[in-house]
Amino acid sequence: MAEAVYPAARKAVISVLEKLAAVLLETVREVQAVRGQIEQVEKELRLIQALLRDVDSKCTRNNVVTEWLNQVREIANRITTVIDTIQDNIEENRAESSDGFVTTITKAVKRKYKAYKLSLHDKLEKIIEELDRLYQRRTDLRIEDLGAIDDVDDPEGSDDVDDPEVVGLEDDQAKVIEQLLDRSISRRTVLSIVGTGGLGKTTLAQKVYNSDKLEGQFDCRAWQSISQTYNLNELLREILYKVKPQMKNKNPPVTDRDLPVKLKKYFLISGKRYLIILDDVWDINLWGQLKMALPEMYKASRVIITTRSIDVAKAADCNTKPYKLRYLSQDESLALLFRIAFQQHVQLENYPAHLLDVANRLTKRCGGLPLALIVLGGILTRRERTYPDWNTLYETIDWHDTDGKQCSQVLARSYEDLPQYLKDCFLYFSAFPEDYEISGVHVTRMWMAEGFVPKDGAGTIEYRAEKCLEELVQRCLIQVTKKSWNSYCKYCSIHDLLRDLAIRKAKDENFFTVFSKEDDVNNIAASNPRRAALQFCTPTEDDIYSENTHSLLCFGFGRGPKNSGFGLLNYSGFGVLQVLTLERVKMTTFTRRQWPKGLIHLRYLGLRDCYIPHDIFKKVSFPNLETIDLNGSEVDNKEKGLYLCDVVIPTLRHIYA
Repeated sequence: MAEAVYPAARKAVISVLEKLAAVLLETVREVQAVRGQIEQVEKELRLIQALLRDVDSKCTRNNVVTEWLNQVREIANRITTVIDTIQDNIEENRAESSDGFVTTITKAVKRKYKAYKLSLHDKLEKIIEELDRLYQRRTDLRIEDLGAIDDVDDPEGSDDVDDPEVVGLEDDQAKVIEQLLDRSISRRTVLSIVGTGGLGKTTLAQKVYNSDKLEGQFDCRAWQSISQTYNLNELLREILYKVKPQMKNKNPPVTDRDLPVKLKKYFLISGKRYLIILDDVWDINLWGQLKMALPEMYKASRVIITTRSIDVAKAADCNTKPYKLRYLSQDESLALLFRIAFQQHVQLENYPAHLLDVANRLTKRCGGLPLALIVLGGILTRRERTYPDWNTLYETIDWHDTDGKQCSQVLARSYEDLPQYLKDCFLYFSAFPEDYEISGVHVTRMWMAEGFVPKDGAGTIEYRAEKCLEELVQRCLIQVTKKSWNSYCKYCSIHDLLRDLAIRKAKDENFFTVFSKEDDVNNIAASNPRRAALQFCTPTEDDIYSENTHSLLCFGFGRGPKNSGFGLLNYSGFGVLQVLTLERVKMTTFTRRQWPKGLIHLRYLGLRDCYIPHDIFKKVSFPNLETIDLNGSEVDNKEKGLYLCDVVIPTLRHIYA
């Protein structure tokens, strides 16, 4: 939906405008030489910014418009690269000015200043032409006339399994019913069932609501689906009609203004004990608006909320612990898969032996997510019950085609609900290899280096970054695999299907480009990605670089002894890097040509399990570095150790070694 795309494009434009404003304050010749063009770029961007603001509240699923928005973000990234180039030259000039007038003039000649000016001039001219073309295309694409699309016929539908007897929920059902019937708690309680889309929240609530054990336990009951868009008055009206059906035929009907009063008065006068289920709650403020109409009578009334957000649960009732749904175990996954595929219960001893191996692989691919298993089981009902047929499905299934569309859309809903800064944080997980043990501390430090962490808020930037990770965990998008002594997330992982979602979204939005062993990393210069992740792929050509890349994450070269797998990359060509991670690399084999004199923009440097020169921080300047990760690394001269004497990095906040 558009609200998932417009903020991302608008954020990129705003960020560039801030940089342009800062660079225009400079009076140095690097800016004066192209001031007119920079001002023209700023003017064109402000027109596009105004256009984005106008359509921000409108929705569209038009792929052409989505591509236009991606082009806006792409050109914003290119402008950022040009600005970074200008700032690099400004910093170099300032550093050289301390060497004296003659030296400065000599070095300026060596840098071929005229060539630099012409190159910058050409780049800005092309950007101005493209900005003008982008703005003019708004009429052809009818972007100004976009109308809101009615979500009544939303193809995504319900986000949960609708099977009435999903495997693995029997114990959950018993526990929830036990809490509902606990008369020792006489106050009205709100029990929230929390879990990611497709985990079975709605199904569990339905099983509880329809359970024979609740017969006669509540005087009146009501089930109401909420979802992302709801009308509070209509919600109150539906609840009133369900607990007091005769009100539906009242003439004249109850007015919107009287609805909360009528509902509250009915409960107070009748003294009835009620059970209200609010399914699929997204809005953290919903319960605050609704609770005044559902009075506290100390009759042990109960409200159940199903939600993906732990914040919604806490806002509803901070004294009742949310009921968090778990993923299915491997045995439960197999039981569910066979049951759906065979359209009947299959006992363990009756599992077809010739299908067990492939069934295990298929269920592991689903990662214990009930919806994924049900979608997969539905596909298998149309296949022959033979090993070749099931194995072909395992090898060829695309979770983004028609068969997998339901699962993809359900998972995507959890992503679309995130604010833009959390979307950026979530998409960063697309860079990590499958089943990779992700350090909670280090991924948050990378977010800080990228500028994803909100500037406003309580506490330090580290605290706010940790809160971002915590919120992704609470929303069930990220799983904590190991906690530190203070209960902080030491290591985390991402569910396979959610990782697929992150990779797909990152690709669609040109956020991260992942080069895996199936990809040709030699083409990185041609694709010139904003962010690049190299996963277990070794370059075969020399002098590989990408001048527009801001983040370069490299994983698993060799997987064995430290080697020089990155030896063919030319780091001098990665001039605007903000994040650089290398893993299991013998850096002492790098040539001097490969490293620039200084990485001015670098804020995060990760050298994990590497073999590094003892004087690396003497040879290369890192004036804005915030985090250094040297865990598991060795220096080439153990007696001297790592040379840090006289090394001044005023921005440095963290060293891990």
